[in-house]
Amino acid sequence: MKDSLGDIDGRDLRLSDQYKHVLDVTEVSYCEDTRSYKARFKRVIENCSEVPLQKVFATLLMCSIPTDIQLARKHYRRNPISLENLKFRVWDGNGRSLKTCVIDCEPYLLELIIFLEDTNTGECYSLDQGEQGTIEYQVEVPDSVWGPLSLRHVRWHCDEVQVKLDFPSGLVSLQGESLGVDERWKSFDPPLSRKVGRSHLWKDLGQPIKSYTERGRDFFEWNTTTATQGAFYRFSWVFSDDRYEKFVEDIRRREEMPPLMSKSASREHMRANSKDFIERGAVHASPDYRSIFWFGEWYYFTPVQARCVDLLWRNWEAGLSGLGGDFLLEEAESTSSKLSAVFRRNEAWKKGVIFSPQRGVYSLRVPGDLEQGGLEKNELMTPVCLPKRDIVNR
Repeated sequence: MKDSLGDIDGRDLRLSDQYKHVLDVTEVSYCEDTRSYKARFKRVIENCSEVPLQKVFATLLMCSIPTDIQLARKHYRRNPISLENLKFRVWDGNGRSLKTCVIDCEPYLLELIIFLEDTNTGECYSLDQGEQGTIEYQVEVPDSVWGPLSLRHVRWHCDEVQVKLDFPSGLVSLQGESLGVDERWKSFDPPLSRKVGRSHLWKDLGQPIKSYTERGRDFFEWNTTTATQGAFYRFSWVFSDDRYEKFVEDIRRREEMPPLMSKSASREHMRANSKDFIERGAVHASPDYRSIFWFGEWYYFTPVQARCVDLLWRNWEAGLSGLGGDFLLEEAESTSSKLSAVFRRNEAWKKGVIFSPQRGVYSLRVPGDLEQGGLEKNELMTPVCLPKRDIVNR
């Protein structure tokens, strides 16, 4: 689950500097009997402006299958979340139930405005400059709705961030990672399960996760007082049994999708296929990647495009699934802000040879009927030879 109080997609830019989080606490508890999570979020907020603060924003994002985002989205299309089935409750530091309004929703995402208004009495109040207030909200969901991952995005300035998780003793092993932010990454929203761009962007949390066992439960606690505004903190856990794997395969069968390979097996499969395609002449690239032959057709590229294609080709040849768009633009020394602008008029882009399997990630697409099984041994491909047009272009 990802949660935050903050500016939502720039809907109200005036609020972006209006308040800060003095304390940001996330508490997650797992119940083995019901196989469900109870998550409680506490935000101590201080108004930093002269304008009275009367509302805050919140986001609830669920991901039951962080290892396969596409499958998770199919699952949520059949089982969309709502405030009702999340058992959502929100209250302030005095225990008053607060008014909530859903301003945008998707099957797996809810964007909310929380008003400083008592739902029982209708009384409205506000925080003046320098005043602090507490807002807490809670959800209760089965593990078919929320998977083994919690992603905390520090959208606004925060004096202290705390994360507390507890599970039945011996049930899970837990790890944490962080993604720091600089001018380049302020608006970047990484997917839940994979490394983004260069793998070294994700690093250790900085502060160790404290753990202890008490009354038959394992407790994990982490906090920092040096959180960078815009940073991500990701906590993931692995169950000691195969409950998660069984759940994923059950959903996969319902969606009639092929079994999920392990990461190492999938990579070896893709690498073997790419090697077979190259050896049998199904694909070929010129030394400078200004032209490539790709399953029966030639495609041509400008120097900047060719530097991107060079990286994508090597990534595909190694059996990997894609590269981040920002990484490609930087390595190609492009002045464009988006990869689509670099390839806008190129046939390889128009025909989907260069495509995005997930937001912000790009790869070379193998035709669907060849992706799983490679080439048949008796299948003949067009002989590889550079046409005159390619020689002229180079």
